[in-house]
Amino acid sequence: MLTEKEKRFMEDIQAFLFSGGESPHASDNGVALKIASKSGRVEVVKALLDAGAGDCLAQDSEALMNASIKGYVDIAKLLLDAGANVREDNDLALRLASEAGHADMVSVLLKAGANVHAGNDISICLASKNGHTETAKVLLHFGADVRCAYPQGAHANDDEALRWALKKDHAEVLEILLDAGVSQGTPLRIGGG
Repeated sequence: MLTEKEKRFMEDIQAFLFSGGESPHASDNGVALKIASKSGRVEVVKALLDAGAGDCLAQDSEALMNASIKGYVDIAKLLLDAGANVREDNDLALRLASEAGHADMVSVLLKAGANVHAGNDISICLASKNGHTETAKVLLHFGADVRCAYPQGAHANDDEALRWALKKDHAEVLEILLDAGVSQGTPLRIGGG
């Protein structure tokens, strides 16, 4: 949901792009790109990129993160093609998409070079915790480790994806994790250790 300020800003950007006139925000393409990505406005993202807004993407991929958490695959592809850093902030875009259950987005990010093992395979833990079966399948297809250790301070535990699936009663996710663990030849410990 966009704030009123963001909505007004988006209207200003659209007016600027489609009227050919001057905008009070013309020099702030990075912010415009972030807002357009957050709101799913593919045509605005394209126009901003065509106007040179992609110059900021290598250093600041918040626009990609916005698209990832919302599942806007078409926008993510545009941003990645324009140079968005898929690995920024320890693959945050991948974690956000995994946690939200956007399997198609996860696949796009991994194909673009995101690291499935970033943060001790936290993405598979997040997908498991939230019961996102298709997302978990994609992550496993790209080599996620079922023995991930979800970082919980000094008490990180192996097999955390399994623990979350079991705790949250996500039977389908638990089944694919167990199958993947057996096929990887990994001894799994679901109990106390």
